[in-house]
Amino acid sequence: MNVRWLTERKNAEIGLGTVHDLYTAKRWLGGTFLYVRLGQNPAHYKLDGDATNLNLDARIERVCRRDIDLLLEADLVTEVGGTIKCTEFGDAMARYYVRFESMKGLLSLEPRSKMSDILAVLVGAEEFRDVRYRPAEKKLLKELNGANGTRYPLKVDIALSPHKRSLLIQSELGGVDFPTDELYAKFKRQFQQDKSVIFSHIHRLIRCVIDCQIHLQDAANVRHALELARSFAAKVWDNSPHQLKQVPNIGPVAIRKLATGGITSIEALEAAEPQRIEMLLSKNAPY
Repeated sequence: MNVRWLTERKNAEIGLGTVHDLYTAKRWLGGTFLYVRLGQNPAHYKLDGDATNLNLDARIERVCRRDIDLLLEADLVTEVGGTIKCTEFGDAMARYYVRFESMKGLLSLEPRSKMSDILAVLVGAEEFRDVRYRPAEKKLLKELNGANGTRYPLKVDIALSPHKRSLLIQSELGGVDFPTDELYAKFKRQFQQDKSVIFSHIHRLIRCVIDCQIHLQDAANVRHALELARSFAAKVWDNSPHQLKQVPNIGPVAIRKLATGGITSIEALEAAEPQRIEMLLSKNAPY
Protein backbone atom coordinates (compact mmCIF):
# COMPACT_ATOMS: atom_id res chain seq x y z
CA MET A 1 0.00 0.00 0.00
CA ASN A 2 1.31 3.44 -0.94
CA VAL A 3 1.20 5.44 2.30
CA ARG A 4 0.56 8.63 0.29
CA TRP A 5 -2.83 7.23 -0.68
CA LEU A 6 -3.85 6.11 2.80
CA THR A 7 -6.59 8.72 3.13
CA GLU A 8 -8.05 7.78 -0.27
CA ARG A 9 -8.03 4.08 0.65
CA LYS A 10 -9.74 4.83 3.96
CA ASN A 11 -12.46 6.78 2.15
CA ALA A 12 -13.03 3.90 -0.29
CA GLU A 13 -13.32 1.38 2.55
CA ILE A 14 -15.84 3.63 4.31
CA GLY A 15 -17.86 3.76 1.09
CA LEU A 16 -17.80 -0.04 0.85
CA GLY A 17 -18.92 -0.38 4.46
CA THR A 18 -15.75 -2.18 5.56
CA VAL A 19 -14.91 0.77 7.80
CA HIS A 20 -17.73 2.41 9.76
CA ASP A 21 -16.05 3.61 12.95
CA LEU A 22 -12.62 4.07 14.50
CA TYR A 23 -12.42 0.45 15.68
CA THR A 24 -13.11 -1.01 12.21
CA ALA A 25 -10.67 1.49 10.70
CA LYS A 26 -7.96 0.19 13.02
CA ARG A 27 -8.93 -3.43 12.28
CA TRP A 28 -8.80 -2.78 8.51
CA LEU A 29 -5.38 -1.12 8.69
CA GLY A 30 -4.20 -3.90 10.99
CA GLY A 31 -4.84 -6.40 8.20
CA THR A 32 -2.57 -4.65 5.72
CA PHE A 33 1.11 -5.14 4.97
CA LEU A 34 1.66 -1.55 6.07
CA TYR A 35 0.79 -2.63 9.62
CA VAL A 36 3.48 -5.32 9.44
CA ARG A 37 6.07 -2.86 8.12
CA LEU A 38 5.21 -0.27 10.78
CA GLY A 39 5.93 -2.89 13.40
CA GLN A 40 9.22 -3.99 11.81
CA ASN A 41 10.62 -0.63 10.70
CA PRO A 42 8.63 2.18 12.36
CA ALA A 43 11.18 4.94 11.64
CA HIS A 44 10.95 4.40 7.86
CA TYR A 45 7.33 5.53 7.54
CA LYS A 46 6.76 9.23 8.11
CA LEU A 47 2.98 9.38 8.48
CA ASP A 48 1.23 12.64 9.33
CA GLY A 49 -0.24 12.46 12.82
CA ASP A 50 2.07 9.57 13.73
CA ALA A 51 4.22 9.52 16.87
CA THR A 52 7.10 7.02 16.84
CA ASN A 53 7.42 7.08 20.65
CA LEU A 54 4.06 5.29 21.03
CA ASN A 55 3.37 1.57 20.75
CA LEU A 56 2.11 0.20 17.44
CA ASP A 57 -1.60 0.06 18.32
CA ALA A 58 -1.57 3.64 19.62
CA ARG A 59 0.18 4.81 16.45
CA ILE A 60 -2.40 3.06 14.26
CA GLU A 61 -5.22 4.70 16.20
CA ARG A 62 -3.66 8.17 15.77
CA VAL A 63 -3.23 7.64 12.03
CA CYS A 64 -6.80 6.38 11.58
CA ARG A 65 -8.21 9.26 13.62
CA ARG A 66 -6.21 11.72 11.55
CA ASP A 67 -7.57 10.32 8.27
CA ILE A 68 -11.16 10.33 9.53
CA ASP A 69 -10.79 13.93 10.72
CA LEU A 70 -9.40 14.97 7.32
CA LEU A 71 -12.33 13.33 5.53
CA LEU A 72 -14.81 14.94 7.91
CA GLU A 73 -13.26 18.36 7.42
CA ALA A 74 -13.48 18.00 3.64
CA ASP A 75 -17.17 16.94 3.85
CA LEU A 76 -16.36 13.56 2.31
CA VAL A 77 -17.74 11.57 5.25
CA THR A 78 -20.12 12.15 8.16
CA GLU A 79 -19.85 10.81 11.71
CA VAL A 80 -23.06 10.47 13.71
CA GLY A 81 -23.04 8.62 17.00
CA GLY A 82 -19.65 7.16 16.20
CA THR A 83 -20.84 5.72 12.86
CA ILE A 84 -18.99 6.96 9.78
CA LYS A 85 -20.55 7.07 6.30
CA CYS A 86 -19.52 8.57 2.99
CA THR A 87 -21.29 11.65 1.70
CA GLU A 88 -22.19 11.97 -2.00
CA PHE A 89 -18.83 13.68 -2.45
CA GLY A 90 -16.95 10.85 -0.76
CA ASP A 91 -18.74 8.31 -2.96
CA ALA A 92 -17.79 10.32 -6.06
CA MET A 93 -14.17 10.49 -4.93
CA ALA A 94 -14.03 6.69 -4.55
CA ARG A 95 -16.01 6.06 -7.76
CA TYR A 96 -13.57 8.02 -9.91
CA TYR A 97 -10.36 7.22 -7.97
CA VAL A 98 -9.68 10.90 -7.24
CA ARG A 99 -6.79 11.89 -4.99
CA PHE A 100 -7.72 13.54 -1.69
CA GLU A 101 -6.02 16.88 -2.41
CA SER A 102 -7.55 16.92 -5.90
CA MET A 103 -11.00 16.30 -4.45
CA LYS A 104 -10.65 19.26 -2.11
CA GLY A 105 -9.82 21.38 -5.13
CA LEU A 106 -12.82 20.13 -7.12
CA LEU A 107 -15.11 20.92 -4.19
CA SER A 108 -13.74 24.46 -3.98
CA LEU A 109 -15.61 25.49 -7.15
CA GLU A 110 -17.77 28.53 -6.59
CA PRO A 111 -21.47 28.41 -7.58
CA ARG A 112 -22.13 29.34 -11.21
CA SER A 113 -18.45 29.18 -12.15
CA LYS A 114 -17.26 29.93 -15.66
CA MET A 115 -15.85 27.15 -17.82
CA SER A 116 -12.40 28.72 -17.46
CA ASP A 117 -12.74 28.45 -13.66
CA ILE A 118 -13.55 24.75 -13.87
CA LEU A 119 -10.55 24.22 -16.16
CA ALA A 120 -8.33 26.13 -13.71
CA VAL A 121 -9.40 23.80 -10.87
CA LEU A 122 -8.86 20.67 -12.97
CA VAL A 123 -5.28 21.52 -13.98
CA GLY A 124 -4.33 21.87 -10.31
CA ALA A 125 -5.17 18.22 -9.61
CA GLU A 126 -2.60 16.03 -7.89
CA GLU A 127 -3.04 13.45 -10.68
CA PHE A 128 -0.99 15.74 -12.96
CA ARG A 129 1.95 16.17 -10.58
CA ASP A 130 4.31 14.60 -13.16
CA VAL A 131 3.47 17.28 -15.74
CA ARG A 132 5.76 20.03 -14.49
CA TYR A 133 6.67 23.45 -15.76
CA ARG A 134 10.28 23.92 -16.84
CA PRO A 135 11.73 27.43 -17.16
CA ALA A 136 13.17 26.58 -20.59
CA GLU A 137 9.60 26.07 -21.90
CA LYS A 138 8.42 29.55 -20.98
CA LYS A 139 8.89 31.15 -24.42
CA LEU A 140 7.08 28.26 -26.12
CA LEU A 141 4.21 28.40 -23.63
CA LYS A 142 3.85 32.14 -24.17
CA GLU A 143 3.53 31.50 -27.89
CA LEU A 144 0.82 28.88 -27.27
CA ASN A 145 -0.89 31.33 -24.93
CA GLY A 146 -1.11 33.89 -27.75
CA ALA A 147 -2.35 31.44 -30.41
CA ASN A 148 -5.79 31.99 -31.96
CA GLY A 149 -7.00 28.54 -30.82
CA THR A 150 -6.31 29.24 -27.14
CA ARG A 151 -9.79 30.05 -25.86
CA TYR A 152 -8.81 31.15 -22.35
CA PRO A 153 -5.38 32.82 -22.57
CA LEU A 154 -3.63 33.27 -19.26
CA LYS A 155 -3.35 36.86 -18.09
CA VAL A 156 -0.59 36.20 -15.59
CA ASP A 157 3.11 35.45 -15.81
CA ILE A 158 3.41 31.85 -17.05
CA ALA A 159 5.62 30.24 -14.43
CA LEU A 160 3.63 27.42 -12.79
CA SER A 161 2.86 23.80 -13.68
CA PRO A 162 -0.96 24.40 -13.78
CA HIS A 163 -0.34 27.14 -16.37
CA LYS A 164 1.48 24.67 -18.59
CA ARG A 165 -1.24 22.02 -18.19
CA SER A 166 -3.97 24.50 -19.09
CA LEU A 167 -2.17 25.59 -22.25
CA LEU A 168 -1.47 21.99 -23.30
CA ILE A 169 -5.18 21.13 -22.93
CA GLN A 170 -6.30 24.25 -24.78
CA SER A 171 -3.80 23.75 -27.59
CA GLU A 172 -5.19 20.25 -28.13
CA LEU A 173 -8.84 21.31 -27.99
CA GLY A 174 -8.24 24.41 -30.12
CA GLY A 175 -6.25 22.64 -32.81
CA VAL A 176 -3.20 24.83 -32.20
CA ASP A 177 -0.31 23.65 -34.35
CA PHE A 178 3.03 23.14 -32.62
CA PRO A 179 5.33 26.05 -33.58
CA THR A 180 7.65 25.21 -36.46
CA ASP A 181 10.60 27.18 -35.09
CA GLU A 182 13.60 24.85 -34.71
CA LEU A 183 14.18 26.36 -31.29
CA TYR A 184 11.09 24.51 -30.02
CA ALA A 185 11.67 21.14 -31.74
CA LYS A 186 13.32 19.65 -28.65
CA PHE A 187 10.11 20.16 -26.64
CA LYS A 188 7.70 18.53 -29.09
CA ARG A 189 8.06 14.94 -27.90
CA GLN A 190 7.83 15.92 -24.22
CA PHE A 191 4.70 17.97 -24.86
CA GLN A 192 3.04 15.02 -26.59
CA GLN A 193 3.87 12.78 -23.62
CA ASP A 194 2.55 15.39 -21.20
CA LYS A 195 -0.72 15.61 -23.16
CA SER A 196 -1.09 11.84 -22.98
CA VAL A 197 -0.68 11.93 -19.20
CA ILE A 198 -3.25 14.73 -18.86
CA PHE A 199 -5.89 13.09 -21.05
CA SER A 200 -5.44 9.74 -19.30
CA HIS A 201 -6.78 11.28 -16.07
CA ILE A 202 -8.93 14.25 -17.00
CA HIS A 203 -12.02 12.25 -18.03
CA ARG A 204 -12.35 10.81 -14.51
CA LEU A 205 -11.88 14.20 -12.93
CA ILE A 206 -14.50 15.99 -15.03
CA ARG A 207 -17.01 13.18 -14.42
CA CYS A 208 -16.41 13.64 -10.69
CA VAL A 209 -17.07 17.37 -11.05
CA ILE A 210 -20.33 16.64 -12.88
CA ASP A 211 -21.57 14.24 -10.19
CA CYS A 212 -20.71 16.66 -7.38
CA GLN A 213 -22.37 19.62 -9.09
CA ILE A 214 -25.49 17.56 -9.83
CA HIS A 215 -25.71 16.82 -6.10
CA LEU A 216 -25.27 20.54 -5.36
CA GLN A 217 -28.00 21.29 -7.94
CA ASP A 218 -25.84 23.94 -9.63
CA ALA A 219 -27.23 23.89 -13.19
CA ALA A 220 -24.67 26.36 -14.55
CA ASN A 221 -21.70 24.36 -13.30
CA VAL A 222 -23.25 21.10 -14.55
CA ARG A 223 -23.77 22.59 -18.03
CA HIS A 224 -20.23 23.92 -18.24
CA ALA A 225 -18.74 20.68 -16.90
CA LEU A 226 -20.74 18.61 -19.40
CA GLU A 227 -19.50 20.78 -22.25
CA LEU A 228 -15.93 20.32 -21.04
CA ALA A 229 -16.47 16.55 -20.78
CA ARG A 230 -17.65 16.39 -24.40
CA SER A 231 -14.67 18.50 -25.47
CA PHE A 232 -12.20 16.27 -23.62
CA ALA A 233 -13.75 13.13 -25.13
CA ALA A 234 -13.52 14.50 -28.68
CA LYS A 235 -10.25 16.42 -28.04
CA VAL A 236 -11.82 19.51 -29.63
CA TRP A 237 -13.93 22.34 -28.26
CA ASP A 238 -17.53 21.18 -28.36
CA ASN A 239 -18.92 24.16 -30.27
CA SER A 240 -16.02 24.93 -32.61
CA PRO A 241 -15.44 24.00 -36.27
CA HIS A 242 -12.53 21.82 -35.14
CA GLN A 243 -15.04 19.17 -34.10
CA LEU A 244 -15.04 18.23 -37.81
CA LYS A 245 -11.59 16.70 -37.40
CA GLN A 246 -13.33 13.68 -35.84
CA VAL A 247 -14.50 12.83 -39.38
CA PRO A 248 -11.98 10.65 -41.30
CA ASN A 249 -9.93 12.45 -43.99
CA ILE A 250 -10.78 15.91 -42.71
CA GLY A 251 -7.79 17.84 -41.44
CA PRO A 252 -7.05 21.48 -40.52
CA VAL A 253 -7.05 22.71 -44.14
CA ALA A 254 -10.37 21.02 -44.94
CA ILE A 255 -11.87 22.41 -41.72
CA ARG A 256 -10.97 25.96 -42.76
CA LYS A 257 -12.47 25.45 -46.24
CA LEU A 258 -15.71 24.02 -44.83
CA ALA A 259 -15.97 26.80 -42.24
CA THR A 260 -15.64 29.36 -45.04
CA GLY A 261 -18.69 27.76 -46.64
CA GLY A 262 -20.65 27.90 -43.39
CA ILE A 263 -20.18 24.24 -42.40
CA THR A 264 -18.92 24.44 -38.84
CA SER A 265 -20.38 21.35 -37.17
CA ILE A 266 -20.89 17.64 -37.80
CA GLU A 267 -24.63 18.25 -38.03
CA ALA A 268 -24.12 20.88 -40.74
CA LEU A 269 -21.77 18.55 -42.61
CA GLU A 270 -24.32 15.74 -42.46
CA ALA A 271 -27.05 18.02 -43.83
CA ALA A 272 -24.92 19.44 -46.67
CA GLU A 273 -25.30 18.20 -50.25
CA PRO A 274 -22.38 16.05 -51.47
CA GLN A 275 -21.82 18.35 -54.44
CA ARG A 276 -21.40 21.36 -52.12
CA ILE A 277 -18.88 19.53 -49.94
CA GLU A 278 -16.90 18.52 -53.04
CA MET A 279 -16.94 22.10 -54.29
CA LEU A 280 -15.76 23.56 -50.98
CA LEU A 281 -12.97 20.98 -50.67
CA SER A 282 -12.04 21.18 -54.37
CA LYS A 283 -12.51 17.42 -54.72
CA ASN A 284 -13.65 15.46 -57.73
CA ALA A 285 -16.84 13.40 -57.48
CA PRO A 286 -17.39 11.02 -55.86
CA TYR A 287 -15.70 12.10 -52.65
